[in-house]
Amino acid sequence: MVIVELSGGLGNQVYEYCLGKYFSCQLNTELKIDLTSFKGKQKSNSRHTHMFYELKDFNIEENYATPEEIKRVKENGLIFSSSSWPNLNKFLESKGDIFLSGFLGGEKYIDSVMSVLKKEFTLKNPLSLCAEKYKKKILSAEYSVSMHFRYGDYAYHPGLDGNGKRPWFKCTPISYCQNAIEVLKKLYSNLTVFVFSDNIQFIKENLRLDVQIEFIEGCKSATEELVLMSLCKCNISPGSSFSKTAMLLNPNPDKIFIHPMYTTDEEVSKYFNSLTTPIPKPSVFCRNTIFVPANFNEQKKISLRPFFSLLLVVNNDAATIVETLNSILNQDYKYYEVIIIDNASTDGSGKICQQAIKGKENVIFRKLWTKVKNAKAWNMALKMIRGGGYYISFLKGNDRFLSNTLTKLYLVNASYHLDIVHCFNYLKENENGNVFFCDKKCTDQRDAKFITTKNVVWSQDGQEAIKLLLNQQINRFLGTKIYHNGFLSDNKIKFDEHLDDDLSEVYFQMKCFLKSKYFMYVPNAVYVAPNPNISCR
Repeated sequence: MVIVELSGGLGNQVYEYCLGKYFSCQLNTELKIDLTSFKGKQKSNSRHTHMFYELKDFNIEENYATPEEIKRVKENGLIFSSSSWPNLNKFLESKGDIFLSGFLGGEKYIDSVMSVLKKEFTLKNPLSLCAEKYKKKILSAEYSVSMHFRYGDYAYHPGLDGNGKRPWFKCTPISYCQNAIEVLKKLYSNLTVFVFSDNIQFIKENLRLDVQIEFIEGCKSATEELVLMSLCKCNISPGSSFSKTAMLLNPNPDKIFIHPMYTTDEEVSKYFNSLTTPIPKPSVFCRNTIFVPANFNEQKKISLRPFFSLLLVVNNDAATIVETLNSILNQDYKYYEVIIIDNASTDGSGKICQQAIKGKENVIFRKLWTKVKNAKAWNMALKMIRGGGYYISFLKGNDRFLSNTLTKLYLVNASYHLDIVHCFNYLKENENGNVFFCDKKCTDQRDAKFITTKNVVWSQDGQEAIKLLLNQQINRFLGTKIYHNGFLSDNKIKFDEHLDDDLSEVYFQMKCFLKSKYFMYVPNAVYVAPNPNISCR
């Protein structure tokens, strides 16, 4: 038996399944798939993360491994990972079970089973009307070219911002794709470029080509886009597994694959550009591969919608608002917006806010001249969200984040599919009356059982919220500040403006927990709440 653990995005899942098929064919044994890494995740177009099981749209052999089989093979079989390629023969000579795990490559091995795979990687259902329209355009084009930009998660991720040492985890510069088109123009005429991206608006605003362009929008799934890309005669890749997968599934025997040459060496670029006729050459990717230099220092700043929308209501908070604003405006994660509602403050809080946000393009400030309930102010702020942040935080004028809170929250939310994220800690007052940051110890015995179970606790059972309520452990979560925008809008959850401020907030939080399916306590992404025993007003 061969078990392959699927993980990552659609492209990586295809790679892993293909490699599993290769092993099962070589060993003449059955293939089963392990979906453990997707436990608790569900697909939703309103969510940012793409890490869900997506091969269900294809006619693949969906034999799911049971927990018992996974446990047995892991304990008694051989485990093949990305570092095992030098010992491939050892695995192919094995008479026992094999477990495949990790981000696996192996294009040249996958090619040997493509005749089988191409039958399996057909869609179960017909293309949507939108995708069918693009399919007709691709097939009728004289020379169709797919151009893929991965400008979503690569751009949002704080560790993949172009400053790292691994270029395949960076956003490939637009100049690379423009150079790739110049290469193709030396080989073919009448090019039609079909552009695919997870940030299509930015590409439309910045990509300039002197050939016909079609921007692909409105497909109902990534699998549809993958199929459309595989129908093009040439695939221009940013180096992602998604675009490589499209090339692998491309049935055109004369297909050309263009891959970035990661370099900033001007001499290499000059040499390449001096070639009058580029010559495709065999590679592990494709027998007709052209490498085009990609200088990542040329990439301009990518504009993205905010990942977080921080909604701050200020009520005569002059004593604390400076610290609050400093903690928000000095976050080391930059893809966020701040919406400040000055709720008719009379102590100068509004002027302090206006002074602090001068020159800040990601901040909106609104002054109310008549005081309203916090519930109404937060509902106002929700309507003022410009980019529609994926996650929303409701704050007051004495709340604080640590400088890396949003970074920690992004890393969690990019990996998990969460409705609610809980990050909480108290400020305490020492003997001298000074407020200081305390460690993460349980302040109440009833919290201990839940919080100390694991460093990070994740529940996928909506009934868990009810259990928390019944066990009175909801009290620990009443300080929760991070909610998924799509979760709130899908469930039409907002603050009840008829209730008093404190009751409205508690009612909002309890309603969210009762509706939620996926929530997590993240102790290392700390939101600092005022100690209720300390007056901050």
